[in-house]
Amino acid sequence: MRTRMVVSAVLTVFFLLPSAATAQSSSIGIEARAGVGLGSETLGFTTSVPQGQFNLADVTAAPMLGLGLVLPVVGPGIRPQLRVSYLLPVDVAGNWIPCDPGLACPDIYLPLDAQADRWQATVGAEFPLAASSLPLRPYVRVGVGLRRYGFSWKQIGAETDNFLLRAGSTGETDLMAGLGLGAAVSMGAFELSFEGAADLSSFGPGVVPIVDPVLPAGPSIDLGRRSMTEFTLSVGLRRYLD
Repeated sequence: MRTRMVVSAVLTVFFLLPSAATAQSSSIGIEARAGVGLGSETLGFTTSVPQGQFNLADVTAAPMLGLGLVLPVVGPGIRPQLRVSYLLPVDVAGNWIPCDPGLACPDIYLPLDAQADRWQATVGAEFPLAASSLPLRPYVRVGVGLRRYGFSWKQIGAETDNFLLRAGSTGETDLMAGLGLGAAVSMGAFELSFEGAADLSSFGPGVVPIVDPVLPAGPSIDLGRRSMTEFTLSVGLRRYLD
């Protein structure tokens, strides 16, 4: 008897899930996500510092937190959405080069004691990969938006040193595009999802002018601009509003 009751309850939940998913399609959803960013490739140069330039290595893996807003379904199961995510600060290796790009500079590369964080904001949509009536909903997500790396560092050098960079912070913002592959399980007014994503953006100043009154006008130097692919794994809990 107990076995029959358990089987009956499971079947009841199974057949109710599709109808719940149908109701969700016309509702706005709020989503919280948590996961890990798997780090970055070597970043390279940035000139957005008070003096000189940084040459930065890769950023290690970091915990990720995110929020999202999901709009009602349009077309064949397409779900427009907005997402914001933040990767917590982690150590980043690198050097401070205490002179502007292209100028004669002592062969000095002072190590940084620095941290990097990353936030992203995207607008995009989820596209279903199977019939939306299934309790398990596989999907692909695409989005475009902005990615910003923030850097903070401790003072380099002492007041009596020839080269001194006081503690500070800076950042670099670039356009990005994202692609995610995931699966969501409907649980009444809630939905639990598991997702892996790849984000493509660029980093680096590229070609910059050489600022030197002695040199003729117009010289420049190429510090490089890298295309980077960064990966994240996350779990999300979505609540649909009535």
